[in-house]
Amino acid sequence: MRVFIRAIWIFLFGMPDILAQPQFIREPYLLFPLLINPALAGAANGPSLAMTYRQQWPEFPEGPKTQTLASQFPGRRLSFGGILSRDQNGLTGHTGMELALAYRLLVSGNPEDPDASNLLFGFSVEGWQRRVHEDRFTPSGGDPLVGTGNPALLIANVSTGLYFSNRPIFVSLSVRDLIPLKVWKPVSEPGGFQVHLFAGGRIFLSEGLQAEPSFRFRTNRLGDSRLDFHTSARILGTGKMAFLTTLAYHRERLHFKAENQAVSALFGCRKDSWQLSYRYFYPLTGIQTYTWGTHEWLLIFRFGNSRNPGVFCPAEF
Repeated sequence: MRVFIRAIWIFLFGMPDILAQPQFIREPYLLFPLLINPALAGAANGPSLAMTYRQQWPEFPEGPKTQTLASQFPGRRLSFGGILSRDQNGLTGHTGMELALAYRLLVSGNPEDPDASNLLFGFSVEGWQRRVHEDRFTPSGGDPLVGTGNPALLIANVSTGLYFSNRPIFVSLSVRDLIPLKVWKPVSEPGGFQVHLFAGGRIFLSEGLQAEPSFRFRTNRLGDSRLDFHTSARILGTGKMAFLTTLAYHRERLHFKAENQAVSALFGCRKDSWQLSYRYFYPLTGIQTYTWGTHEWLLIFRFGNSRNPGVFCPAEF
């Protein structure tokens, strides 16, 4: 066991040539918040498997595409989760894996009561392989930084988070990429942490109809920021059917003063153990001249008989 722990320690903290850290886009967090906070591994009602596909700016031949396969196994105290991801953006891309562990602390109430207050602590370890297809570059005129191969870099980092739920409110706070590592050889600019604050509440309008306003704020070491406002409506149909619609406004500001704005609409339905949703993003800034927007799909399957009542989670509908 000591050898195993020492090997992990050296892998994460003792390898100065491990580089980081362009992250894949984690937009489906609204219905699968484990993507931004490892503590959310313990907030789902039973084990689940989620698949996402995001196609950004499809009018561009090599526009960004992201696929993820994620699963979580909630328990009364300890919960586990994992994420496999593949991201391709032009001639760069990565594949990787993240493993998450969450611990549930009952603050007040009965652990079986959905109105109980809970605090969850989460920690995750990530490993990625980043690749650049330099052999497909347009001739660079002798640029010494451009080679003829496809260099691959190993990336590793850790993240942590907290999640508090007391129906009808929830607050999620996570800090990703805690280890400051290099971005890319020979560039020595250090990578930076990311902070995600995601919070909201559910309003019970009538039997079978719920509203849920929420927001997410993200920032990083460089001063980039992103603010999302969501307004969701859940319709609980007859039997085991349910429907969801969400309207959102997104505003992003980068440290070099550029600003991006967009609106999005999400439509989802649930039948028994299956949940399917589609989300469309429409840009409000200059790039709308060249693209109609971004498409995102999410498919969730819940399996097993295990239940985890008492942890209110915005992803459940």
